[in-house]
Amino acid sequence: MLQPSKDRLDYGSLLMPPEGYYLENAIATSYSINLDALISIPVALYFSHSLELDLKQDIVQVLDSIRRASDTIKVFCQKGQISVPDNQHRLYSFIEPCIVQVPPSHRHSFHPKVWVIKYKNNLGDIKFRVIVLSRNLTFDRSWDVAFQLDGNFIEERQRNYGNTKPLIDFIKYLGTYEEADWFEDFISDLGKTNFQLNSNEFESFTFEPSGFPGYKKNVLFNNQFYDDMLIISPFLTNSGLDIAKKYSINKAKLFSREYELNKINQQYLGDFSVYHLVNEFVEGEEKIESDTDENISAQLQDLHAKVYSCKLGWDAVLLLGSANCSERAMHRNVEFMIQLKGKNSKIGPDALFKELVNEDLNVFQLYTPSEPLSEQQEELNSQEEVLQNLKVDIVNSIITANANKQEDSNFSIEFVCDLANLTLNAKVEATAYLLNNKEQSQELKLGDKTQWTVYNIAEIDLSCFLIIELRIKGTMVALRFVLKIQINNLPESRSSRIFKDIISNTANFFKYIRFLLAENYWDEEHTFNGINGKPYKGHGLGDYMAREEPIYENMLKAISREPEKLTEIKTVMDKLSEEGNGEESIIPEDFKTLWRIFEEIKLKDK
Repeated sequence: MLQPSKDRLDYGSLLMPPEGYYLENAIATSYSINLDALISIPVALYFSHSLELDLKQDIVQVLDSIRRASDTIKVFCQKGQISVPDNQHRLYSFIEPCIVQVPPSHRHSFHPKVWVIKYKNNLGDIKFRVIVLSRNLTFDRSWDVAFQLDGNFIEERQRNYGNTKPLIDFIKYLGTYEEADWFEDFISDLGKTNFQLNSNEFESFTFEPSGFPGYKKNVLFNNQFYDDMLIISPFLTNSGLDIAKKYSINKAKLFSREYELNKINQQYLGDFSVYHLVNEFVEGEEKIESDTDENISAQLQDLHAKVYSCKLGWDAVLLLGSANCSERAMHRNVEFMIQLKGKNSKIGPDALFKELVNEDLNVFQLYTPSEPLSEQQEELNSQEEVLQNLKVDIVNSIITANANKQEDSNFSIEFVCDLANLTLNAKVEATAYLLNNKEQSQELKLGDKTQWTVYNIAEIDLSCFLIIELRIKGTMVALRFVLKIQINNLPESRSSRIFKDIISNTANFFKYIRFLLAENYWDEEHTFNGINGKPYKGHGLGDYMAREEPIYENMLKAISREPEKLTEIKTVMDKLSEEGNGEESIIPEDFKTLWRIFEEIKLKDK
């Protein structure tokens, strides 16, 4: 169940639709988001492909999947926890509608990690999938856990299944921040979905969200005393360990990160048998990969799973999900766990311990207390805490922005960032700049209001992502994060203009059409680089069709077998046909004439 050498978490595989089904809608939560990871997610949901993508090499699939995703996927994350991308890409603009930010406070965080996905097939049958994870929506290679639960929608069901109520209440809570027009049907169908366990290790399950109205209880222990306990938690606090030890009659086993264990007062660790990953695994994956997949490159990693195995007589309770062993997670954060019940011999503390600590895969070792943190490290931690606290204040401040079209058809944006309620800290400097526009960065006045304007931004470079950089003056201690902000008066044509800029020419247009008509999307050429690597110089449909696959025949097949593909082509053509400053049309007149014939055939078939 928890064998690191075999049970690898493949995020993309967890999201892929069941055979014969396609994505209808999805709701996800994550504490933090990597934008490159987010734009890879729709590829798994729509085209059943892994998240290991290259934006340049797989641009066709990525572009089409995120074009569809903006209306069908909502991802909720903690505000201020979008990481700054290494490379800035216009594709990020397409996923802006997917992201919903939940403001934190100094006392609590928005920390759940769960996917709820609705799939459908051509017969109208509906399936749901719930994935409870410890992993954020990032490319982090740390050791995480996930639990997948599938269910079938029962249309004739008159009342909701009782075990879906906590999940439905959680989604309704998310809807208080932002809803989509499909939320109501999504929730209604979810209530009539029969989720069943497909493993003989578990006898029953319960969804355990916490941290919002009606769900404030301590989901980890819930005032239940256990015979024994095993805890896996990467982040710890003294108060969290003090609470946990009270619920285990015997000395509990604790697995965490060595660096985090060094921060804990040693008196709180004395009640546990404490383990951490050996250093060679933290620094790379060479040993664990040698017997599995030699093509996976070694990367820095550590423990990130959150698991609680609790023995109660012959039985056991297993909790996994987002909650660390901290007082904050137990009583204040918004978290999501799943509780699984079964026999102690299968899911109890001793059973898990044997999987984690054994001679065949010696990856954990007993913790040895280290020397107290040096004054330099203590000062560094203190400085980082200053920036983290300032970050919370900034993400909860008011930032307004208004776009204005210039005479040359570029845009200017007027910003106002009101930090008047913040305490002035002369040691900290803060700057802000728009994604794709770092050269026009602006210093923010802490304890005051800052107004500034950026100029000459092309429509395709407009972005709702604002990057904030905080730094302790005279040091290398810095913090960067992305905020999604509301910009008033953005042109409605922005996404179409970006789409057209990426397609860029007639050859790429035909490549996209061929991709949409393909029987297997992933068998098609992925890149926009001209025909056979050379720029396309033809001007008409006949010239193109003489050199490429017969688009005409494939469109005829689509009319009779998959008319929804023609609907997708229509959507693409509409985007590319919108007014665009007098530019020559990417779509050849020959193809427009052909398309009108197909539209007439479609109308006759209705």
